[in-house]
Amino acid sequence: MNSTHSVAAHWGGEFDESGLQQWAESLRRQLPGEHPSLGLVFMTPRYFPQAKQVLEILQVHAQIPLLVGCSSESLIAGGEEIEEEAGIALNRGWVVVDDLMRTNLPGIFAIGDVTGRLPLAHVASAQGILAVEQIAGMEVSPLDMDAIPRCTYCQPQVASIGLSEAQARQRGFDVRVGRFPFLANGKALALGDHDGFVKLVADGASGRLLGAHLVGPEVTELLPELVLARAAALSPEQIARAVHAHPTLSEALMEAAHALLGRAIHI
Repeated sequence: MNSTHSVAAHWGGEFDESGLQQWAESLRRQLPGEHPSLGLVFMTPRYFPQAKQVLEILQVHAQIPLLVGCSSESLIAGGEEIEEEAGIALNRGWVVVDDLMRTNLPGIFAIGDVTGRLPLAHVASAQGILAVEQIAGMEVSPLDMDAIPRCTYCQPQVASIGLSEAQARQRGFDVRVGRFPFLANGKALALGDHDGFVKLVADGASGRLLGAHLVGPEVTELLPELVLARAAALSPEQIARAVHAHPTLSEALMEAAHALLGRAIHI
């Protein structure tokens, strides 16, 4: 049994038929007034009839989301049953959602790996916040999937955000690139871990940071500076002029920004 099935089996055991009924009754007592729309779809087809029973018992005027929580494997295995019984649209086993995490059924949202988008924990968390804030009546904006940080915890580490140089050119941007090697970074030399580089991709016309690609020591910890810079629409010029402490690995970000502007100093 793989890890996905193990997790599904665990939670299925936690919410057996009796547990679902108790949970439904308890929640119904806590909610005021009529409850025409709260439901829950569990991870395995085995528990679908009980989940459907909860769906029929509780409904909450779209004040509480119906979140579809299940593994891709179990959806593929039970997809036809879920589609037929609940009416949730699937595409090759994935739950179909729009940019605001809404399924084809009003008041029903899906988040995380089940949507078939970037299968990362921080993506699922952001999708969950987006869905809940929407249900709470807050003003929300779709997630910018180009702005999602991507990290690989290997040796050396790999981290990136946004567009690659090739992708930026394909989209018609006036591409500018800046690179800086960790071999020229004092902290990396002191650590004895100087393989890798920082590469920034920007639009020459607007000065907008389009992407960043890092390989080297602790680059997964360096990436958030560039995530924030991109979210705040900071330009490579602003990154370059922000004084970075010496000796730090983060100086490589500043140096790459200088290189992009044609003003590299230490290479």
